[in-house]
Amino acid sequence: MDIWFICENEDVRGPFTANELKAMVTDGQIGESTLVWGRPQQTWMPANRWASMLPQLMSHKISESSSQQQLWHYAVNGTSVGPLTRAELVNELKAATQKNQILVWTKGMKAWGDLFEFHDLLEEIGLNRRESPRLSIQGAAIIRFEDKTLLGQLQTISPGGVGITKLDSRLPIGQLVSIEIKSEVLGEPVHMKALVQYSTESGFYGFKAQSLSIEAKSRIIACIKRKQSEVARAA
Repeated sequence: MDIWFICENEDVRGPFTANELKAMVTDGQIGESTLVWGRPQQTWMPANRWASMLPQLMSHKISESSSQQQLWHYAVNGTSVGPLTRAELVNELKAATQKNQILVWTKGMKAWGDLFEFHDLLEEIGLNRRESPRLSIQGAAIIRFEDKTLLGQLQTISPGGVGITKLDSRLPIGQLVSIEIKSEVLGEPVHMKALVQYSTESGFYGFKAQSLSIEAKSRIIACIKRKQSEVARAA
């Protein structure tokens, strides 16, 4: 994760992204006595030295991140299977029967989740659930919680929640957020309160809707049905 901290006169501040911190060094906002730390550094180092070593440090971070694979578990009829890599999980689920009874869990989730809440997994497996239709969609997502605002890219939407990628910061599993969704397909922005259900190594976040107006839900369903009709006509 691209997170760094600075220490000035025993006062620690952060986190900052590499770009934010590099700009502070370049603009002279922090001096030579300022120390910088972030994984994978063993010790704090002067800001100027940190800036000169940033390419090597970032390369080490990427290597370290790729070596820490996210592991998954699934359960059906009280029997759990795992830990599994993402690829292993997908292969297992493709072959599994009784898919409507499968629960999925990965580190960070507070509880097991219904397989059909994991839209990205459903796409990889090739499944759909008629009573919970979803739509692959392009648009922007503005996520607000506490005093923070994050921007992301909308990937999927359904009456039950949304899938979002490319967030400019990490989100904790179980966090309740407010989401503003903007897409030409939907017309007017859609607002919902949602729970961070899960996240993946690739940066995909699954949000489970907790509060969605009837009008917004109707618009989402109408868009999904319209898309389904277009696909059926094309076929």
